[in-house]
Amino acid sequence: SRGSRIVSLPEGGGSPRTLYSTTFIAFAPRYAPQDSTITFMTMRDGRTMHIWRMNADGGNPRQVTSGAGEYLADVSPDGRWIYFGRMFEPAVWRVAVQGGETERAGDSTLMGAVRVSPDGRSIAYPSMTRSGDQWEAAVAVSPADGGAPTWRRLWPQGQWDATGGWSFEWMRDGRGLSYAYNTGAVGNIWLQPLGQGPPRQLTRFDDLRVFAHAWSLDGRTLYVVRGRYASDAVLMKDFR
Repeated sequence: SRGSRIVSLPEGGGSPRTLYSTTFIAFAPRYAPQDSTITFMTMRDGRTMHIWRMNADGGNPRQVTSGAGEYLADVSPDGRWIYFGRMFEPAVWRVAVQGGETERAGDSTLMGAVRVSPDGRSIAYPSMTRSGDQWEAAVAVSPADGGAPTWRRLWPQGQWDATGGWSFEWMRDGRGLSYAYNTGAVGNIWLQPLGQGPPRQLTRFDDLRVFAHAWSLDGRTLYVVRGRYASDAVLMKDFR
């Protein structure tokens, strides 16, 4: 059927329960555990993307942003701050959920690829670093309320997935970033410590690509979305 839904699933498996549905697009939900809310993106009019917020049970959905187009990146653990990207204004922005002035929080040029640390004090985001005549992909960590990066590292060579984007998450102890690394048709999750150590592989899958992943609140369980790309080439000719 046409449209999309945001659903919840029992942790042990079971049937999905619809929290929000629309005729057009709704996706990228982020959960704030301290105030039990879900922030997400939706295009209710079929033209412009905005950020909305609702209770964890799907109640009281309300619009948060209303500009020329906003793309949700993450929400602080206490639910007070929403981090997002703006159409035509490349940067990391944040706004209090109650409204007010929008603040610039970082220099990422990739909308939606920002993650707030479990303690809410730092943000991690991708950036591009110039090396001679070339630009290299890097990941940086900065204070959540703005300021210069406190840590930066080149993205492991060959491990930025241009098709899957920047799929990384904070480890629950705040000491590293986990990320998806796809090679051909096989993907796995890797860990990059926030220090000088090299990345190390966390999963040992031997089939299917990784599209997304997340950690449970206690950090003991890793959830991974895996699958295959399916596409066809179609020849169209003799247009009149």
